[in-house]
Order: sequence, then C-alpha cells, then structure tokens
Amino acid sequence: MPVGHCLRPGAGHGIITAFDFNREFDYIHDQMAANRNYFATGFVWAGRSGWSNTTNAPPTETPTETPEEREAREAEWRALVETRDRRREEARGAAERAEELLKARLGRHRYKLFQVTRALTRKSLLWPGIMYVIRRDAKVQVIDRGHVKTELCVISGHGEPEADRIMSILDLLETDEAKLWEMANVFPHA
Repeated sequence: MPVGHCLRPGAGHGIITAFDFNREFDYIHDQMAANRNYFATGFVWAGRSGWSNTTNAPPTETPTETPEEREAREAEWRALVETRDRRREEARGAAERAEELLKARLGRHRYKLFQVTRALTRKSLLWPGIMYVIRRDAKVQVIDRGHVKTELCVISGHGEPEADRIMSILDLLETDEAKLWEMANVFPHA
C-alpha cells in the first residue's frame, strides 16, 4: 500500500510502502540523534578562528592520560579561558575609550546631535559644493548640491571600534581628502 515519497537523499524517488516508510523514519531519527550528540559537545564554527568550544569546560580526558598530564591539560585550558576573557574585556574597554575620544573631539553638543541623527556632515576642502555624510556602520555618502552622487566604503580593519573608524575618516577629510578616495571602495550612484 503506497504511503509517501522517499525521504533519504539518494534513495530514489517514487512510492514506498509502510515498511519502507518506517525504515526511512528510523534512518532520519538516527541522523537527528547523531546531530544532537554532535552539537551537544559545545563545539561551534567560530569563523576565522576555526572551531571553538562554547563551554568553559576543558576537553574530556583520554583513557591513557596520567594525572600529571590531566593537570597540565586543565591548567592550559584555564589559561586559554582566562586569555579569552581578558581579551574580551580589553575589546570592550577599547570601544568605550574610542567613544570617549570621539565625544571629546566632537564636543558635547555635536556628539549629542550625532547620537540623535546618527550622522556627521563635513564640507569638502577640495571641491566646492561637496558634502560628506558619515554614519555609523554605513558607507560615507558624497552629496553634491543636495543629491547623493556616490558612496565611499571605508572598512575598519582588525575589528577596531566604530568610533575609531569615524575618527579616521574625519582625520583624512581634514588632512588628506584625496587619500580617503584612494583607500575607499567607491560606489557611484546613477
């Protein structure tokens, strides 16, 4: 008696019996259980840094491991966890320091305006009528007489805080505007 279509990839297509359906269901159930056990280990893909253990627990011991080896492995694991935590704190502190520097550079009034509008504007020193609009986490818009003519994509490298990127753009606009155009990716508008 026909029940449904084959579920397992590569098993072929067509009508299957209730017995075959139960076999396919058992196959899928086994695959889900294997995935559940696999993902329960706490290891996830962490991008550039490769596989990462999301738990703070050291890897499980091996059967042939001596107590000294186990202690050394756990000490190494604790050192790695402490290093990771310290780097996270440093990164948090760097973002806060960068925001304070941006606030000091803009002044209290302009910084509050920047928080509300999420944009800074600067006139071009090279071309009359050109205005730059700098936004957080967005491209720099180049406006000519009220119309967006192009956008400049300036990416901060190595995970610098966004406030550092904004200050770098401001530095380039004030000192060497042509260099900003050289280093940015340009996206012209029609």
